[in-house]
Amino acid sequence: VLSANDSLLCSFPVFVVPADTGEPIDARYATDTEVLIACNQNRHPSTAIKYTTAASNPMQIKIELLAALLKGKPVLVVIFSTDKKYSAFGRNVLAAVEMLDPGHKSRVKIFVHGWGNDGMFLMEAINCARAGKTIEEAIAVCSDIGNRTFGSLNFMTAATLQKLKALRPAMFGGIEIEDGQYRINGTPVGVRPNGIALGKRMPLFFNQLGMGDSMLDAFEKAAKDIKSGLESGQKLSTVMLQCTGRPDYGHLFLKKLEEAGIEIVGTPYVFSNGIFGVLNEWGSVNLIYKIVEE
Repeated sequence: VLSANDSLLCSFPVFVVPADTGEPIDARYATDTEVLIACNQNRHPSTAIKYTTAASNPMQIKIELLAALLKGKPVLVVIFSTDKKYSAFGRNVLAAVEMLDPGHKSRVKIFVHGWGNDGMFLMEAINCARAGKTIEEAIAVCSDIGNRTFGSLNFMTAATLQKLKALRPAMFGGIEIEDGQYRINGTPVGVRPNGIALGKRMPLFFNQLGMGDSMLDAFEKAAKDIKSGLESGQKLSTVMLQCTGRPDYGHLFLKKLEEAGIEIVGTPYVFSNGIFGVLNEWGSVNLIYKIVEE
């Protein structure tokens, strides 16, 4: 997806920082081999390294914005939040735009979607660009998806929860999971006719939908939950399964969705979440999708 759209996409530095060296790793440039070594190392308590995240600063972001503007077209910046509770990244983007001269600043538009994953909105923006739509039209399309039809689902174990609590203790302090259980989290399935406020979106990423006694049990329950939440004629589209270390688990969950009778429009994307996998448990699977209405 990235290589096929290189002429349309630019990116900002985002870092993971290993505790043993303290040297930030730019997620954009970590190789597949480096990712596999780091994620595999973190499977074992005896070799695991604690990682934190770090956002790019306003000057680093400004440099990337200027490089994007050199392509001669207006720039759409997609960010998930400007709330400091979740990340400094969004606020740093706003600060970077303010640092631009008026001519450059007028050519940059910012879209804040409020959900924890940019993938869906980047894909939709790419489709709009290829269809010759304006940035304003692309924002309208993405806003409608974020308000009404975006959905997400993830599976959390005790090990995953421990990593998340270390990273964001204030967000996960009230959650407990027993060993061997798989907590099913995500957005309530269905189209939201009245939309949803930006501030209410991120908490739904970890809204409990159910509990499984094994990974397979959780996959089957999650697939049934999605199926039961869809109305007649509704389908899933822009299906994206983000995996840590085991893409075959993503394909297994995809198979369970199909076995539940869920119709998927287009080709699903099953992919590695890159170096950010060190923040998750080996084998974790996250799903995002949009609901297509008749």
